[in-house]
Amino acid sequence: MAFAISSLVKPIAGDLAVGRGTVSMAIGLGRLTTGLLAPLAGYLSDRFGARLPVILGMFLLALGLAFMAFIETAVGLVMVWSVLVSAGVALGFMIALDKLVVQSTVHRRGLALAVRFSVVGLVTALLIPLVASLLDRFGWRATCLIWSVLIVSLIPFALIGFRGGRVPGDSQHRAAQPTTGKSDTRTGWRTIAASRVFWLLGLGFMAQASINSGLTVHLMPLVTDQGYPERMAVALLSGLILLSIPVRLLTGTLSDLLTSRMLVIGFGGMLIVESFSLIWFGTWPSLTGLIAMLAMLAVSVGAGTLIVMVLVSRLFGEHRFGSVQGSLMLLQVPGTTLAPILAGYAFDLTGSYQLALWGFAGGLMFIGLLILTWRLGGASPSG
Repeated sequence: MAFAISSLVKPIAGDLAVGRGTVSMAIGLGRLTTGLLAPLAGYLSDRFGARLPVILGMFLLALGLAFMAFIETAVGLVMVWSVLVSAGVALGFMIALDKLVVQSTVHRRGLALAVRFSVVGLVTALLIPLVASLLDRFGWRATCLIWSVLIVSLIPFALIGFRGGRVPGDSQHRAAQPTTGKSDTRTGWRTIAASRVFWLLGLGFMAQASINSGLTVHLMPLVTDQGYPERMAVALLSGLILLSIPVRLLTGTLSDLLTSRMLVIGFGGMLIVESFSLIWFGTWPSLTGLIAMLAMLAVSVGAGTLIVMVLVSRLFGEHRFGSVQGSLMLLQVPGTTLAPILAGYAFDLTGSYQLALWGFAGGLMFIGLLILTWRLGGASPSG
């Protein structure tokens, strides 16, 4: 849903006779739905375990993809994609699975999360060419319907495989809570919201997710607009995801060894380097610049979310992981909603993604510098 959607932007826009900005609006509003439902997904995961949100999410996603095959207007696209499809993704495929991994591991949690996302990355890299092939042979409507049937066929496996309730040992190894130098084990939201690290992580997480969302949605059109064939665009997108796999595994291994302070510094530095890659390609578009931008996007996709999750599990405890992670995803809503929409309308107005790339670069640079300044100025992740 995060990467293959890029293959659908042009076909949907052409079929419905709308601009890319309109298609991007449906996707952007879908990010809004995802963010708004993230706290609910986190609560359900903390309260009932993975089975309930996963099954509910699979059902909504399958229903939404089935309806996609029959939409005829831009309004229908916005309603189906931004409500049903995105609600299914938010409930079934994000926090619920992350929470399950966090609950099930203790000492090598970073590596466990890295393996979880590496499996996702590998499957996604394999599926992108398949989606492109289905689009070419059957069209985007039939492709959505095929995917709906696939999701439905997997629901019985989810019913068998996922457990309800809490994972045994949930309360036996909880991470320390954010404090201000005192012994404080309170887990109330007032304590969490008052901690500087919560807002520090929220800013960085919002910047990373928003810009990556805006880029990945328009990646296929961006590459083909440069004159490169669609087959090359598919290969580059798959290569980006494959590159994110070793990045995830390396990040997961290092996160188990590094302190929280070092992880926060690395997170801020990553945002700054990514901003330079966007400036490079936006100002001097070339194959070299494109590859450099995609490489940094792979690093950001592979490392960014993983670093945040490791810090959340350390600083707020696994018993609060779902709720805190859901709240951080809620903070992403303005950025993840607007970034794809702004990129789409920037293209519709100027005929180029250059303005969007410069704007994304400026946002990443500002937040990255803010994190490093805050971090190096003495702010501690524990208070």
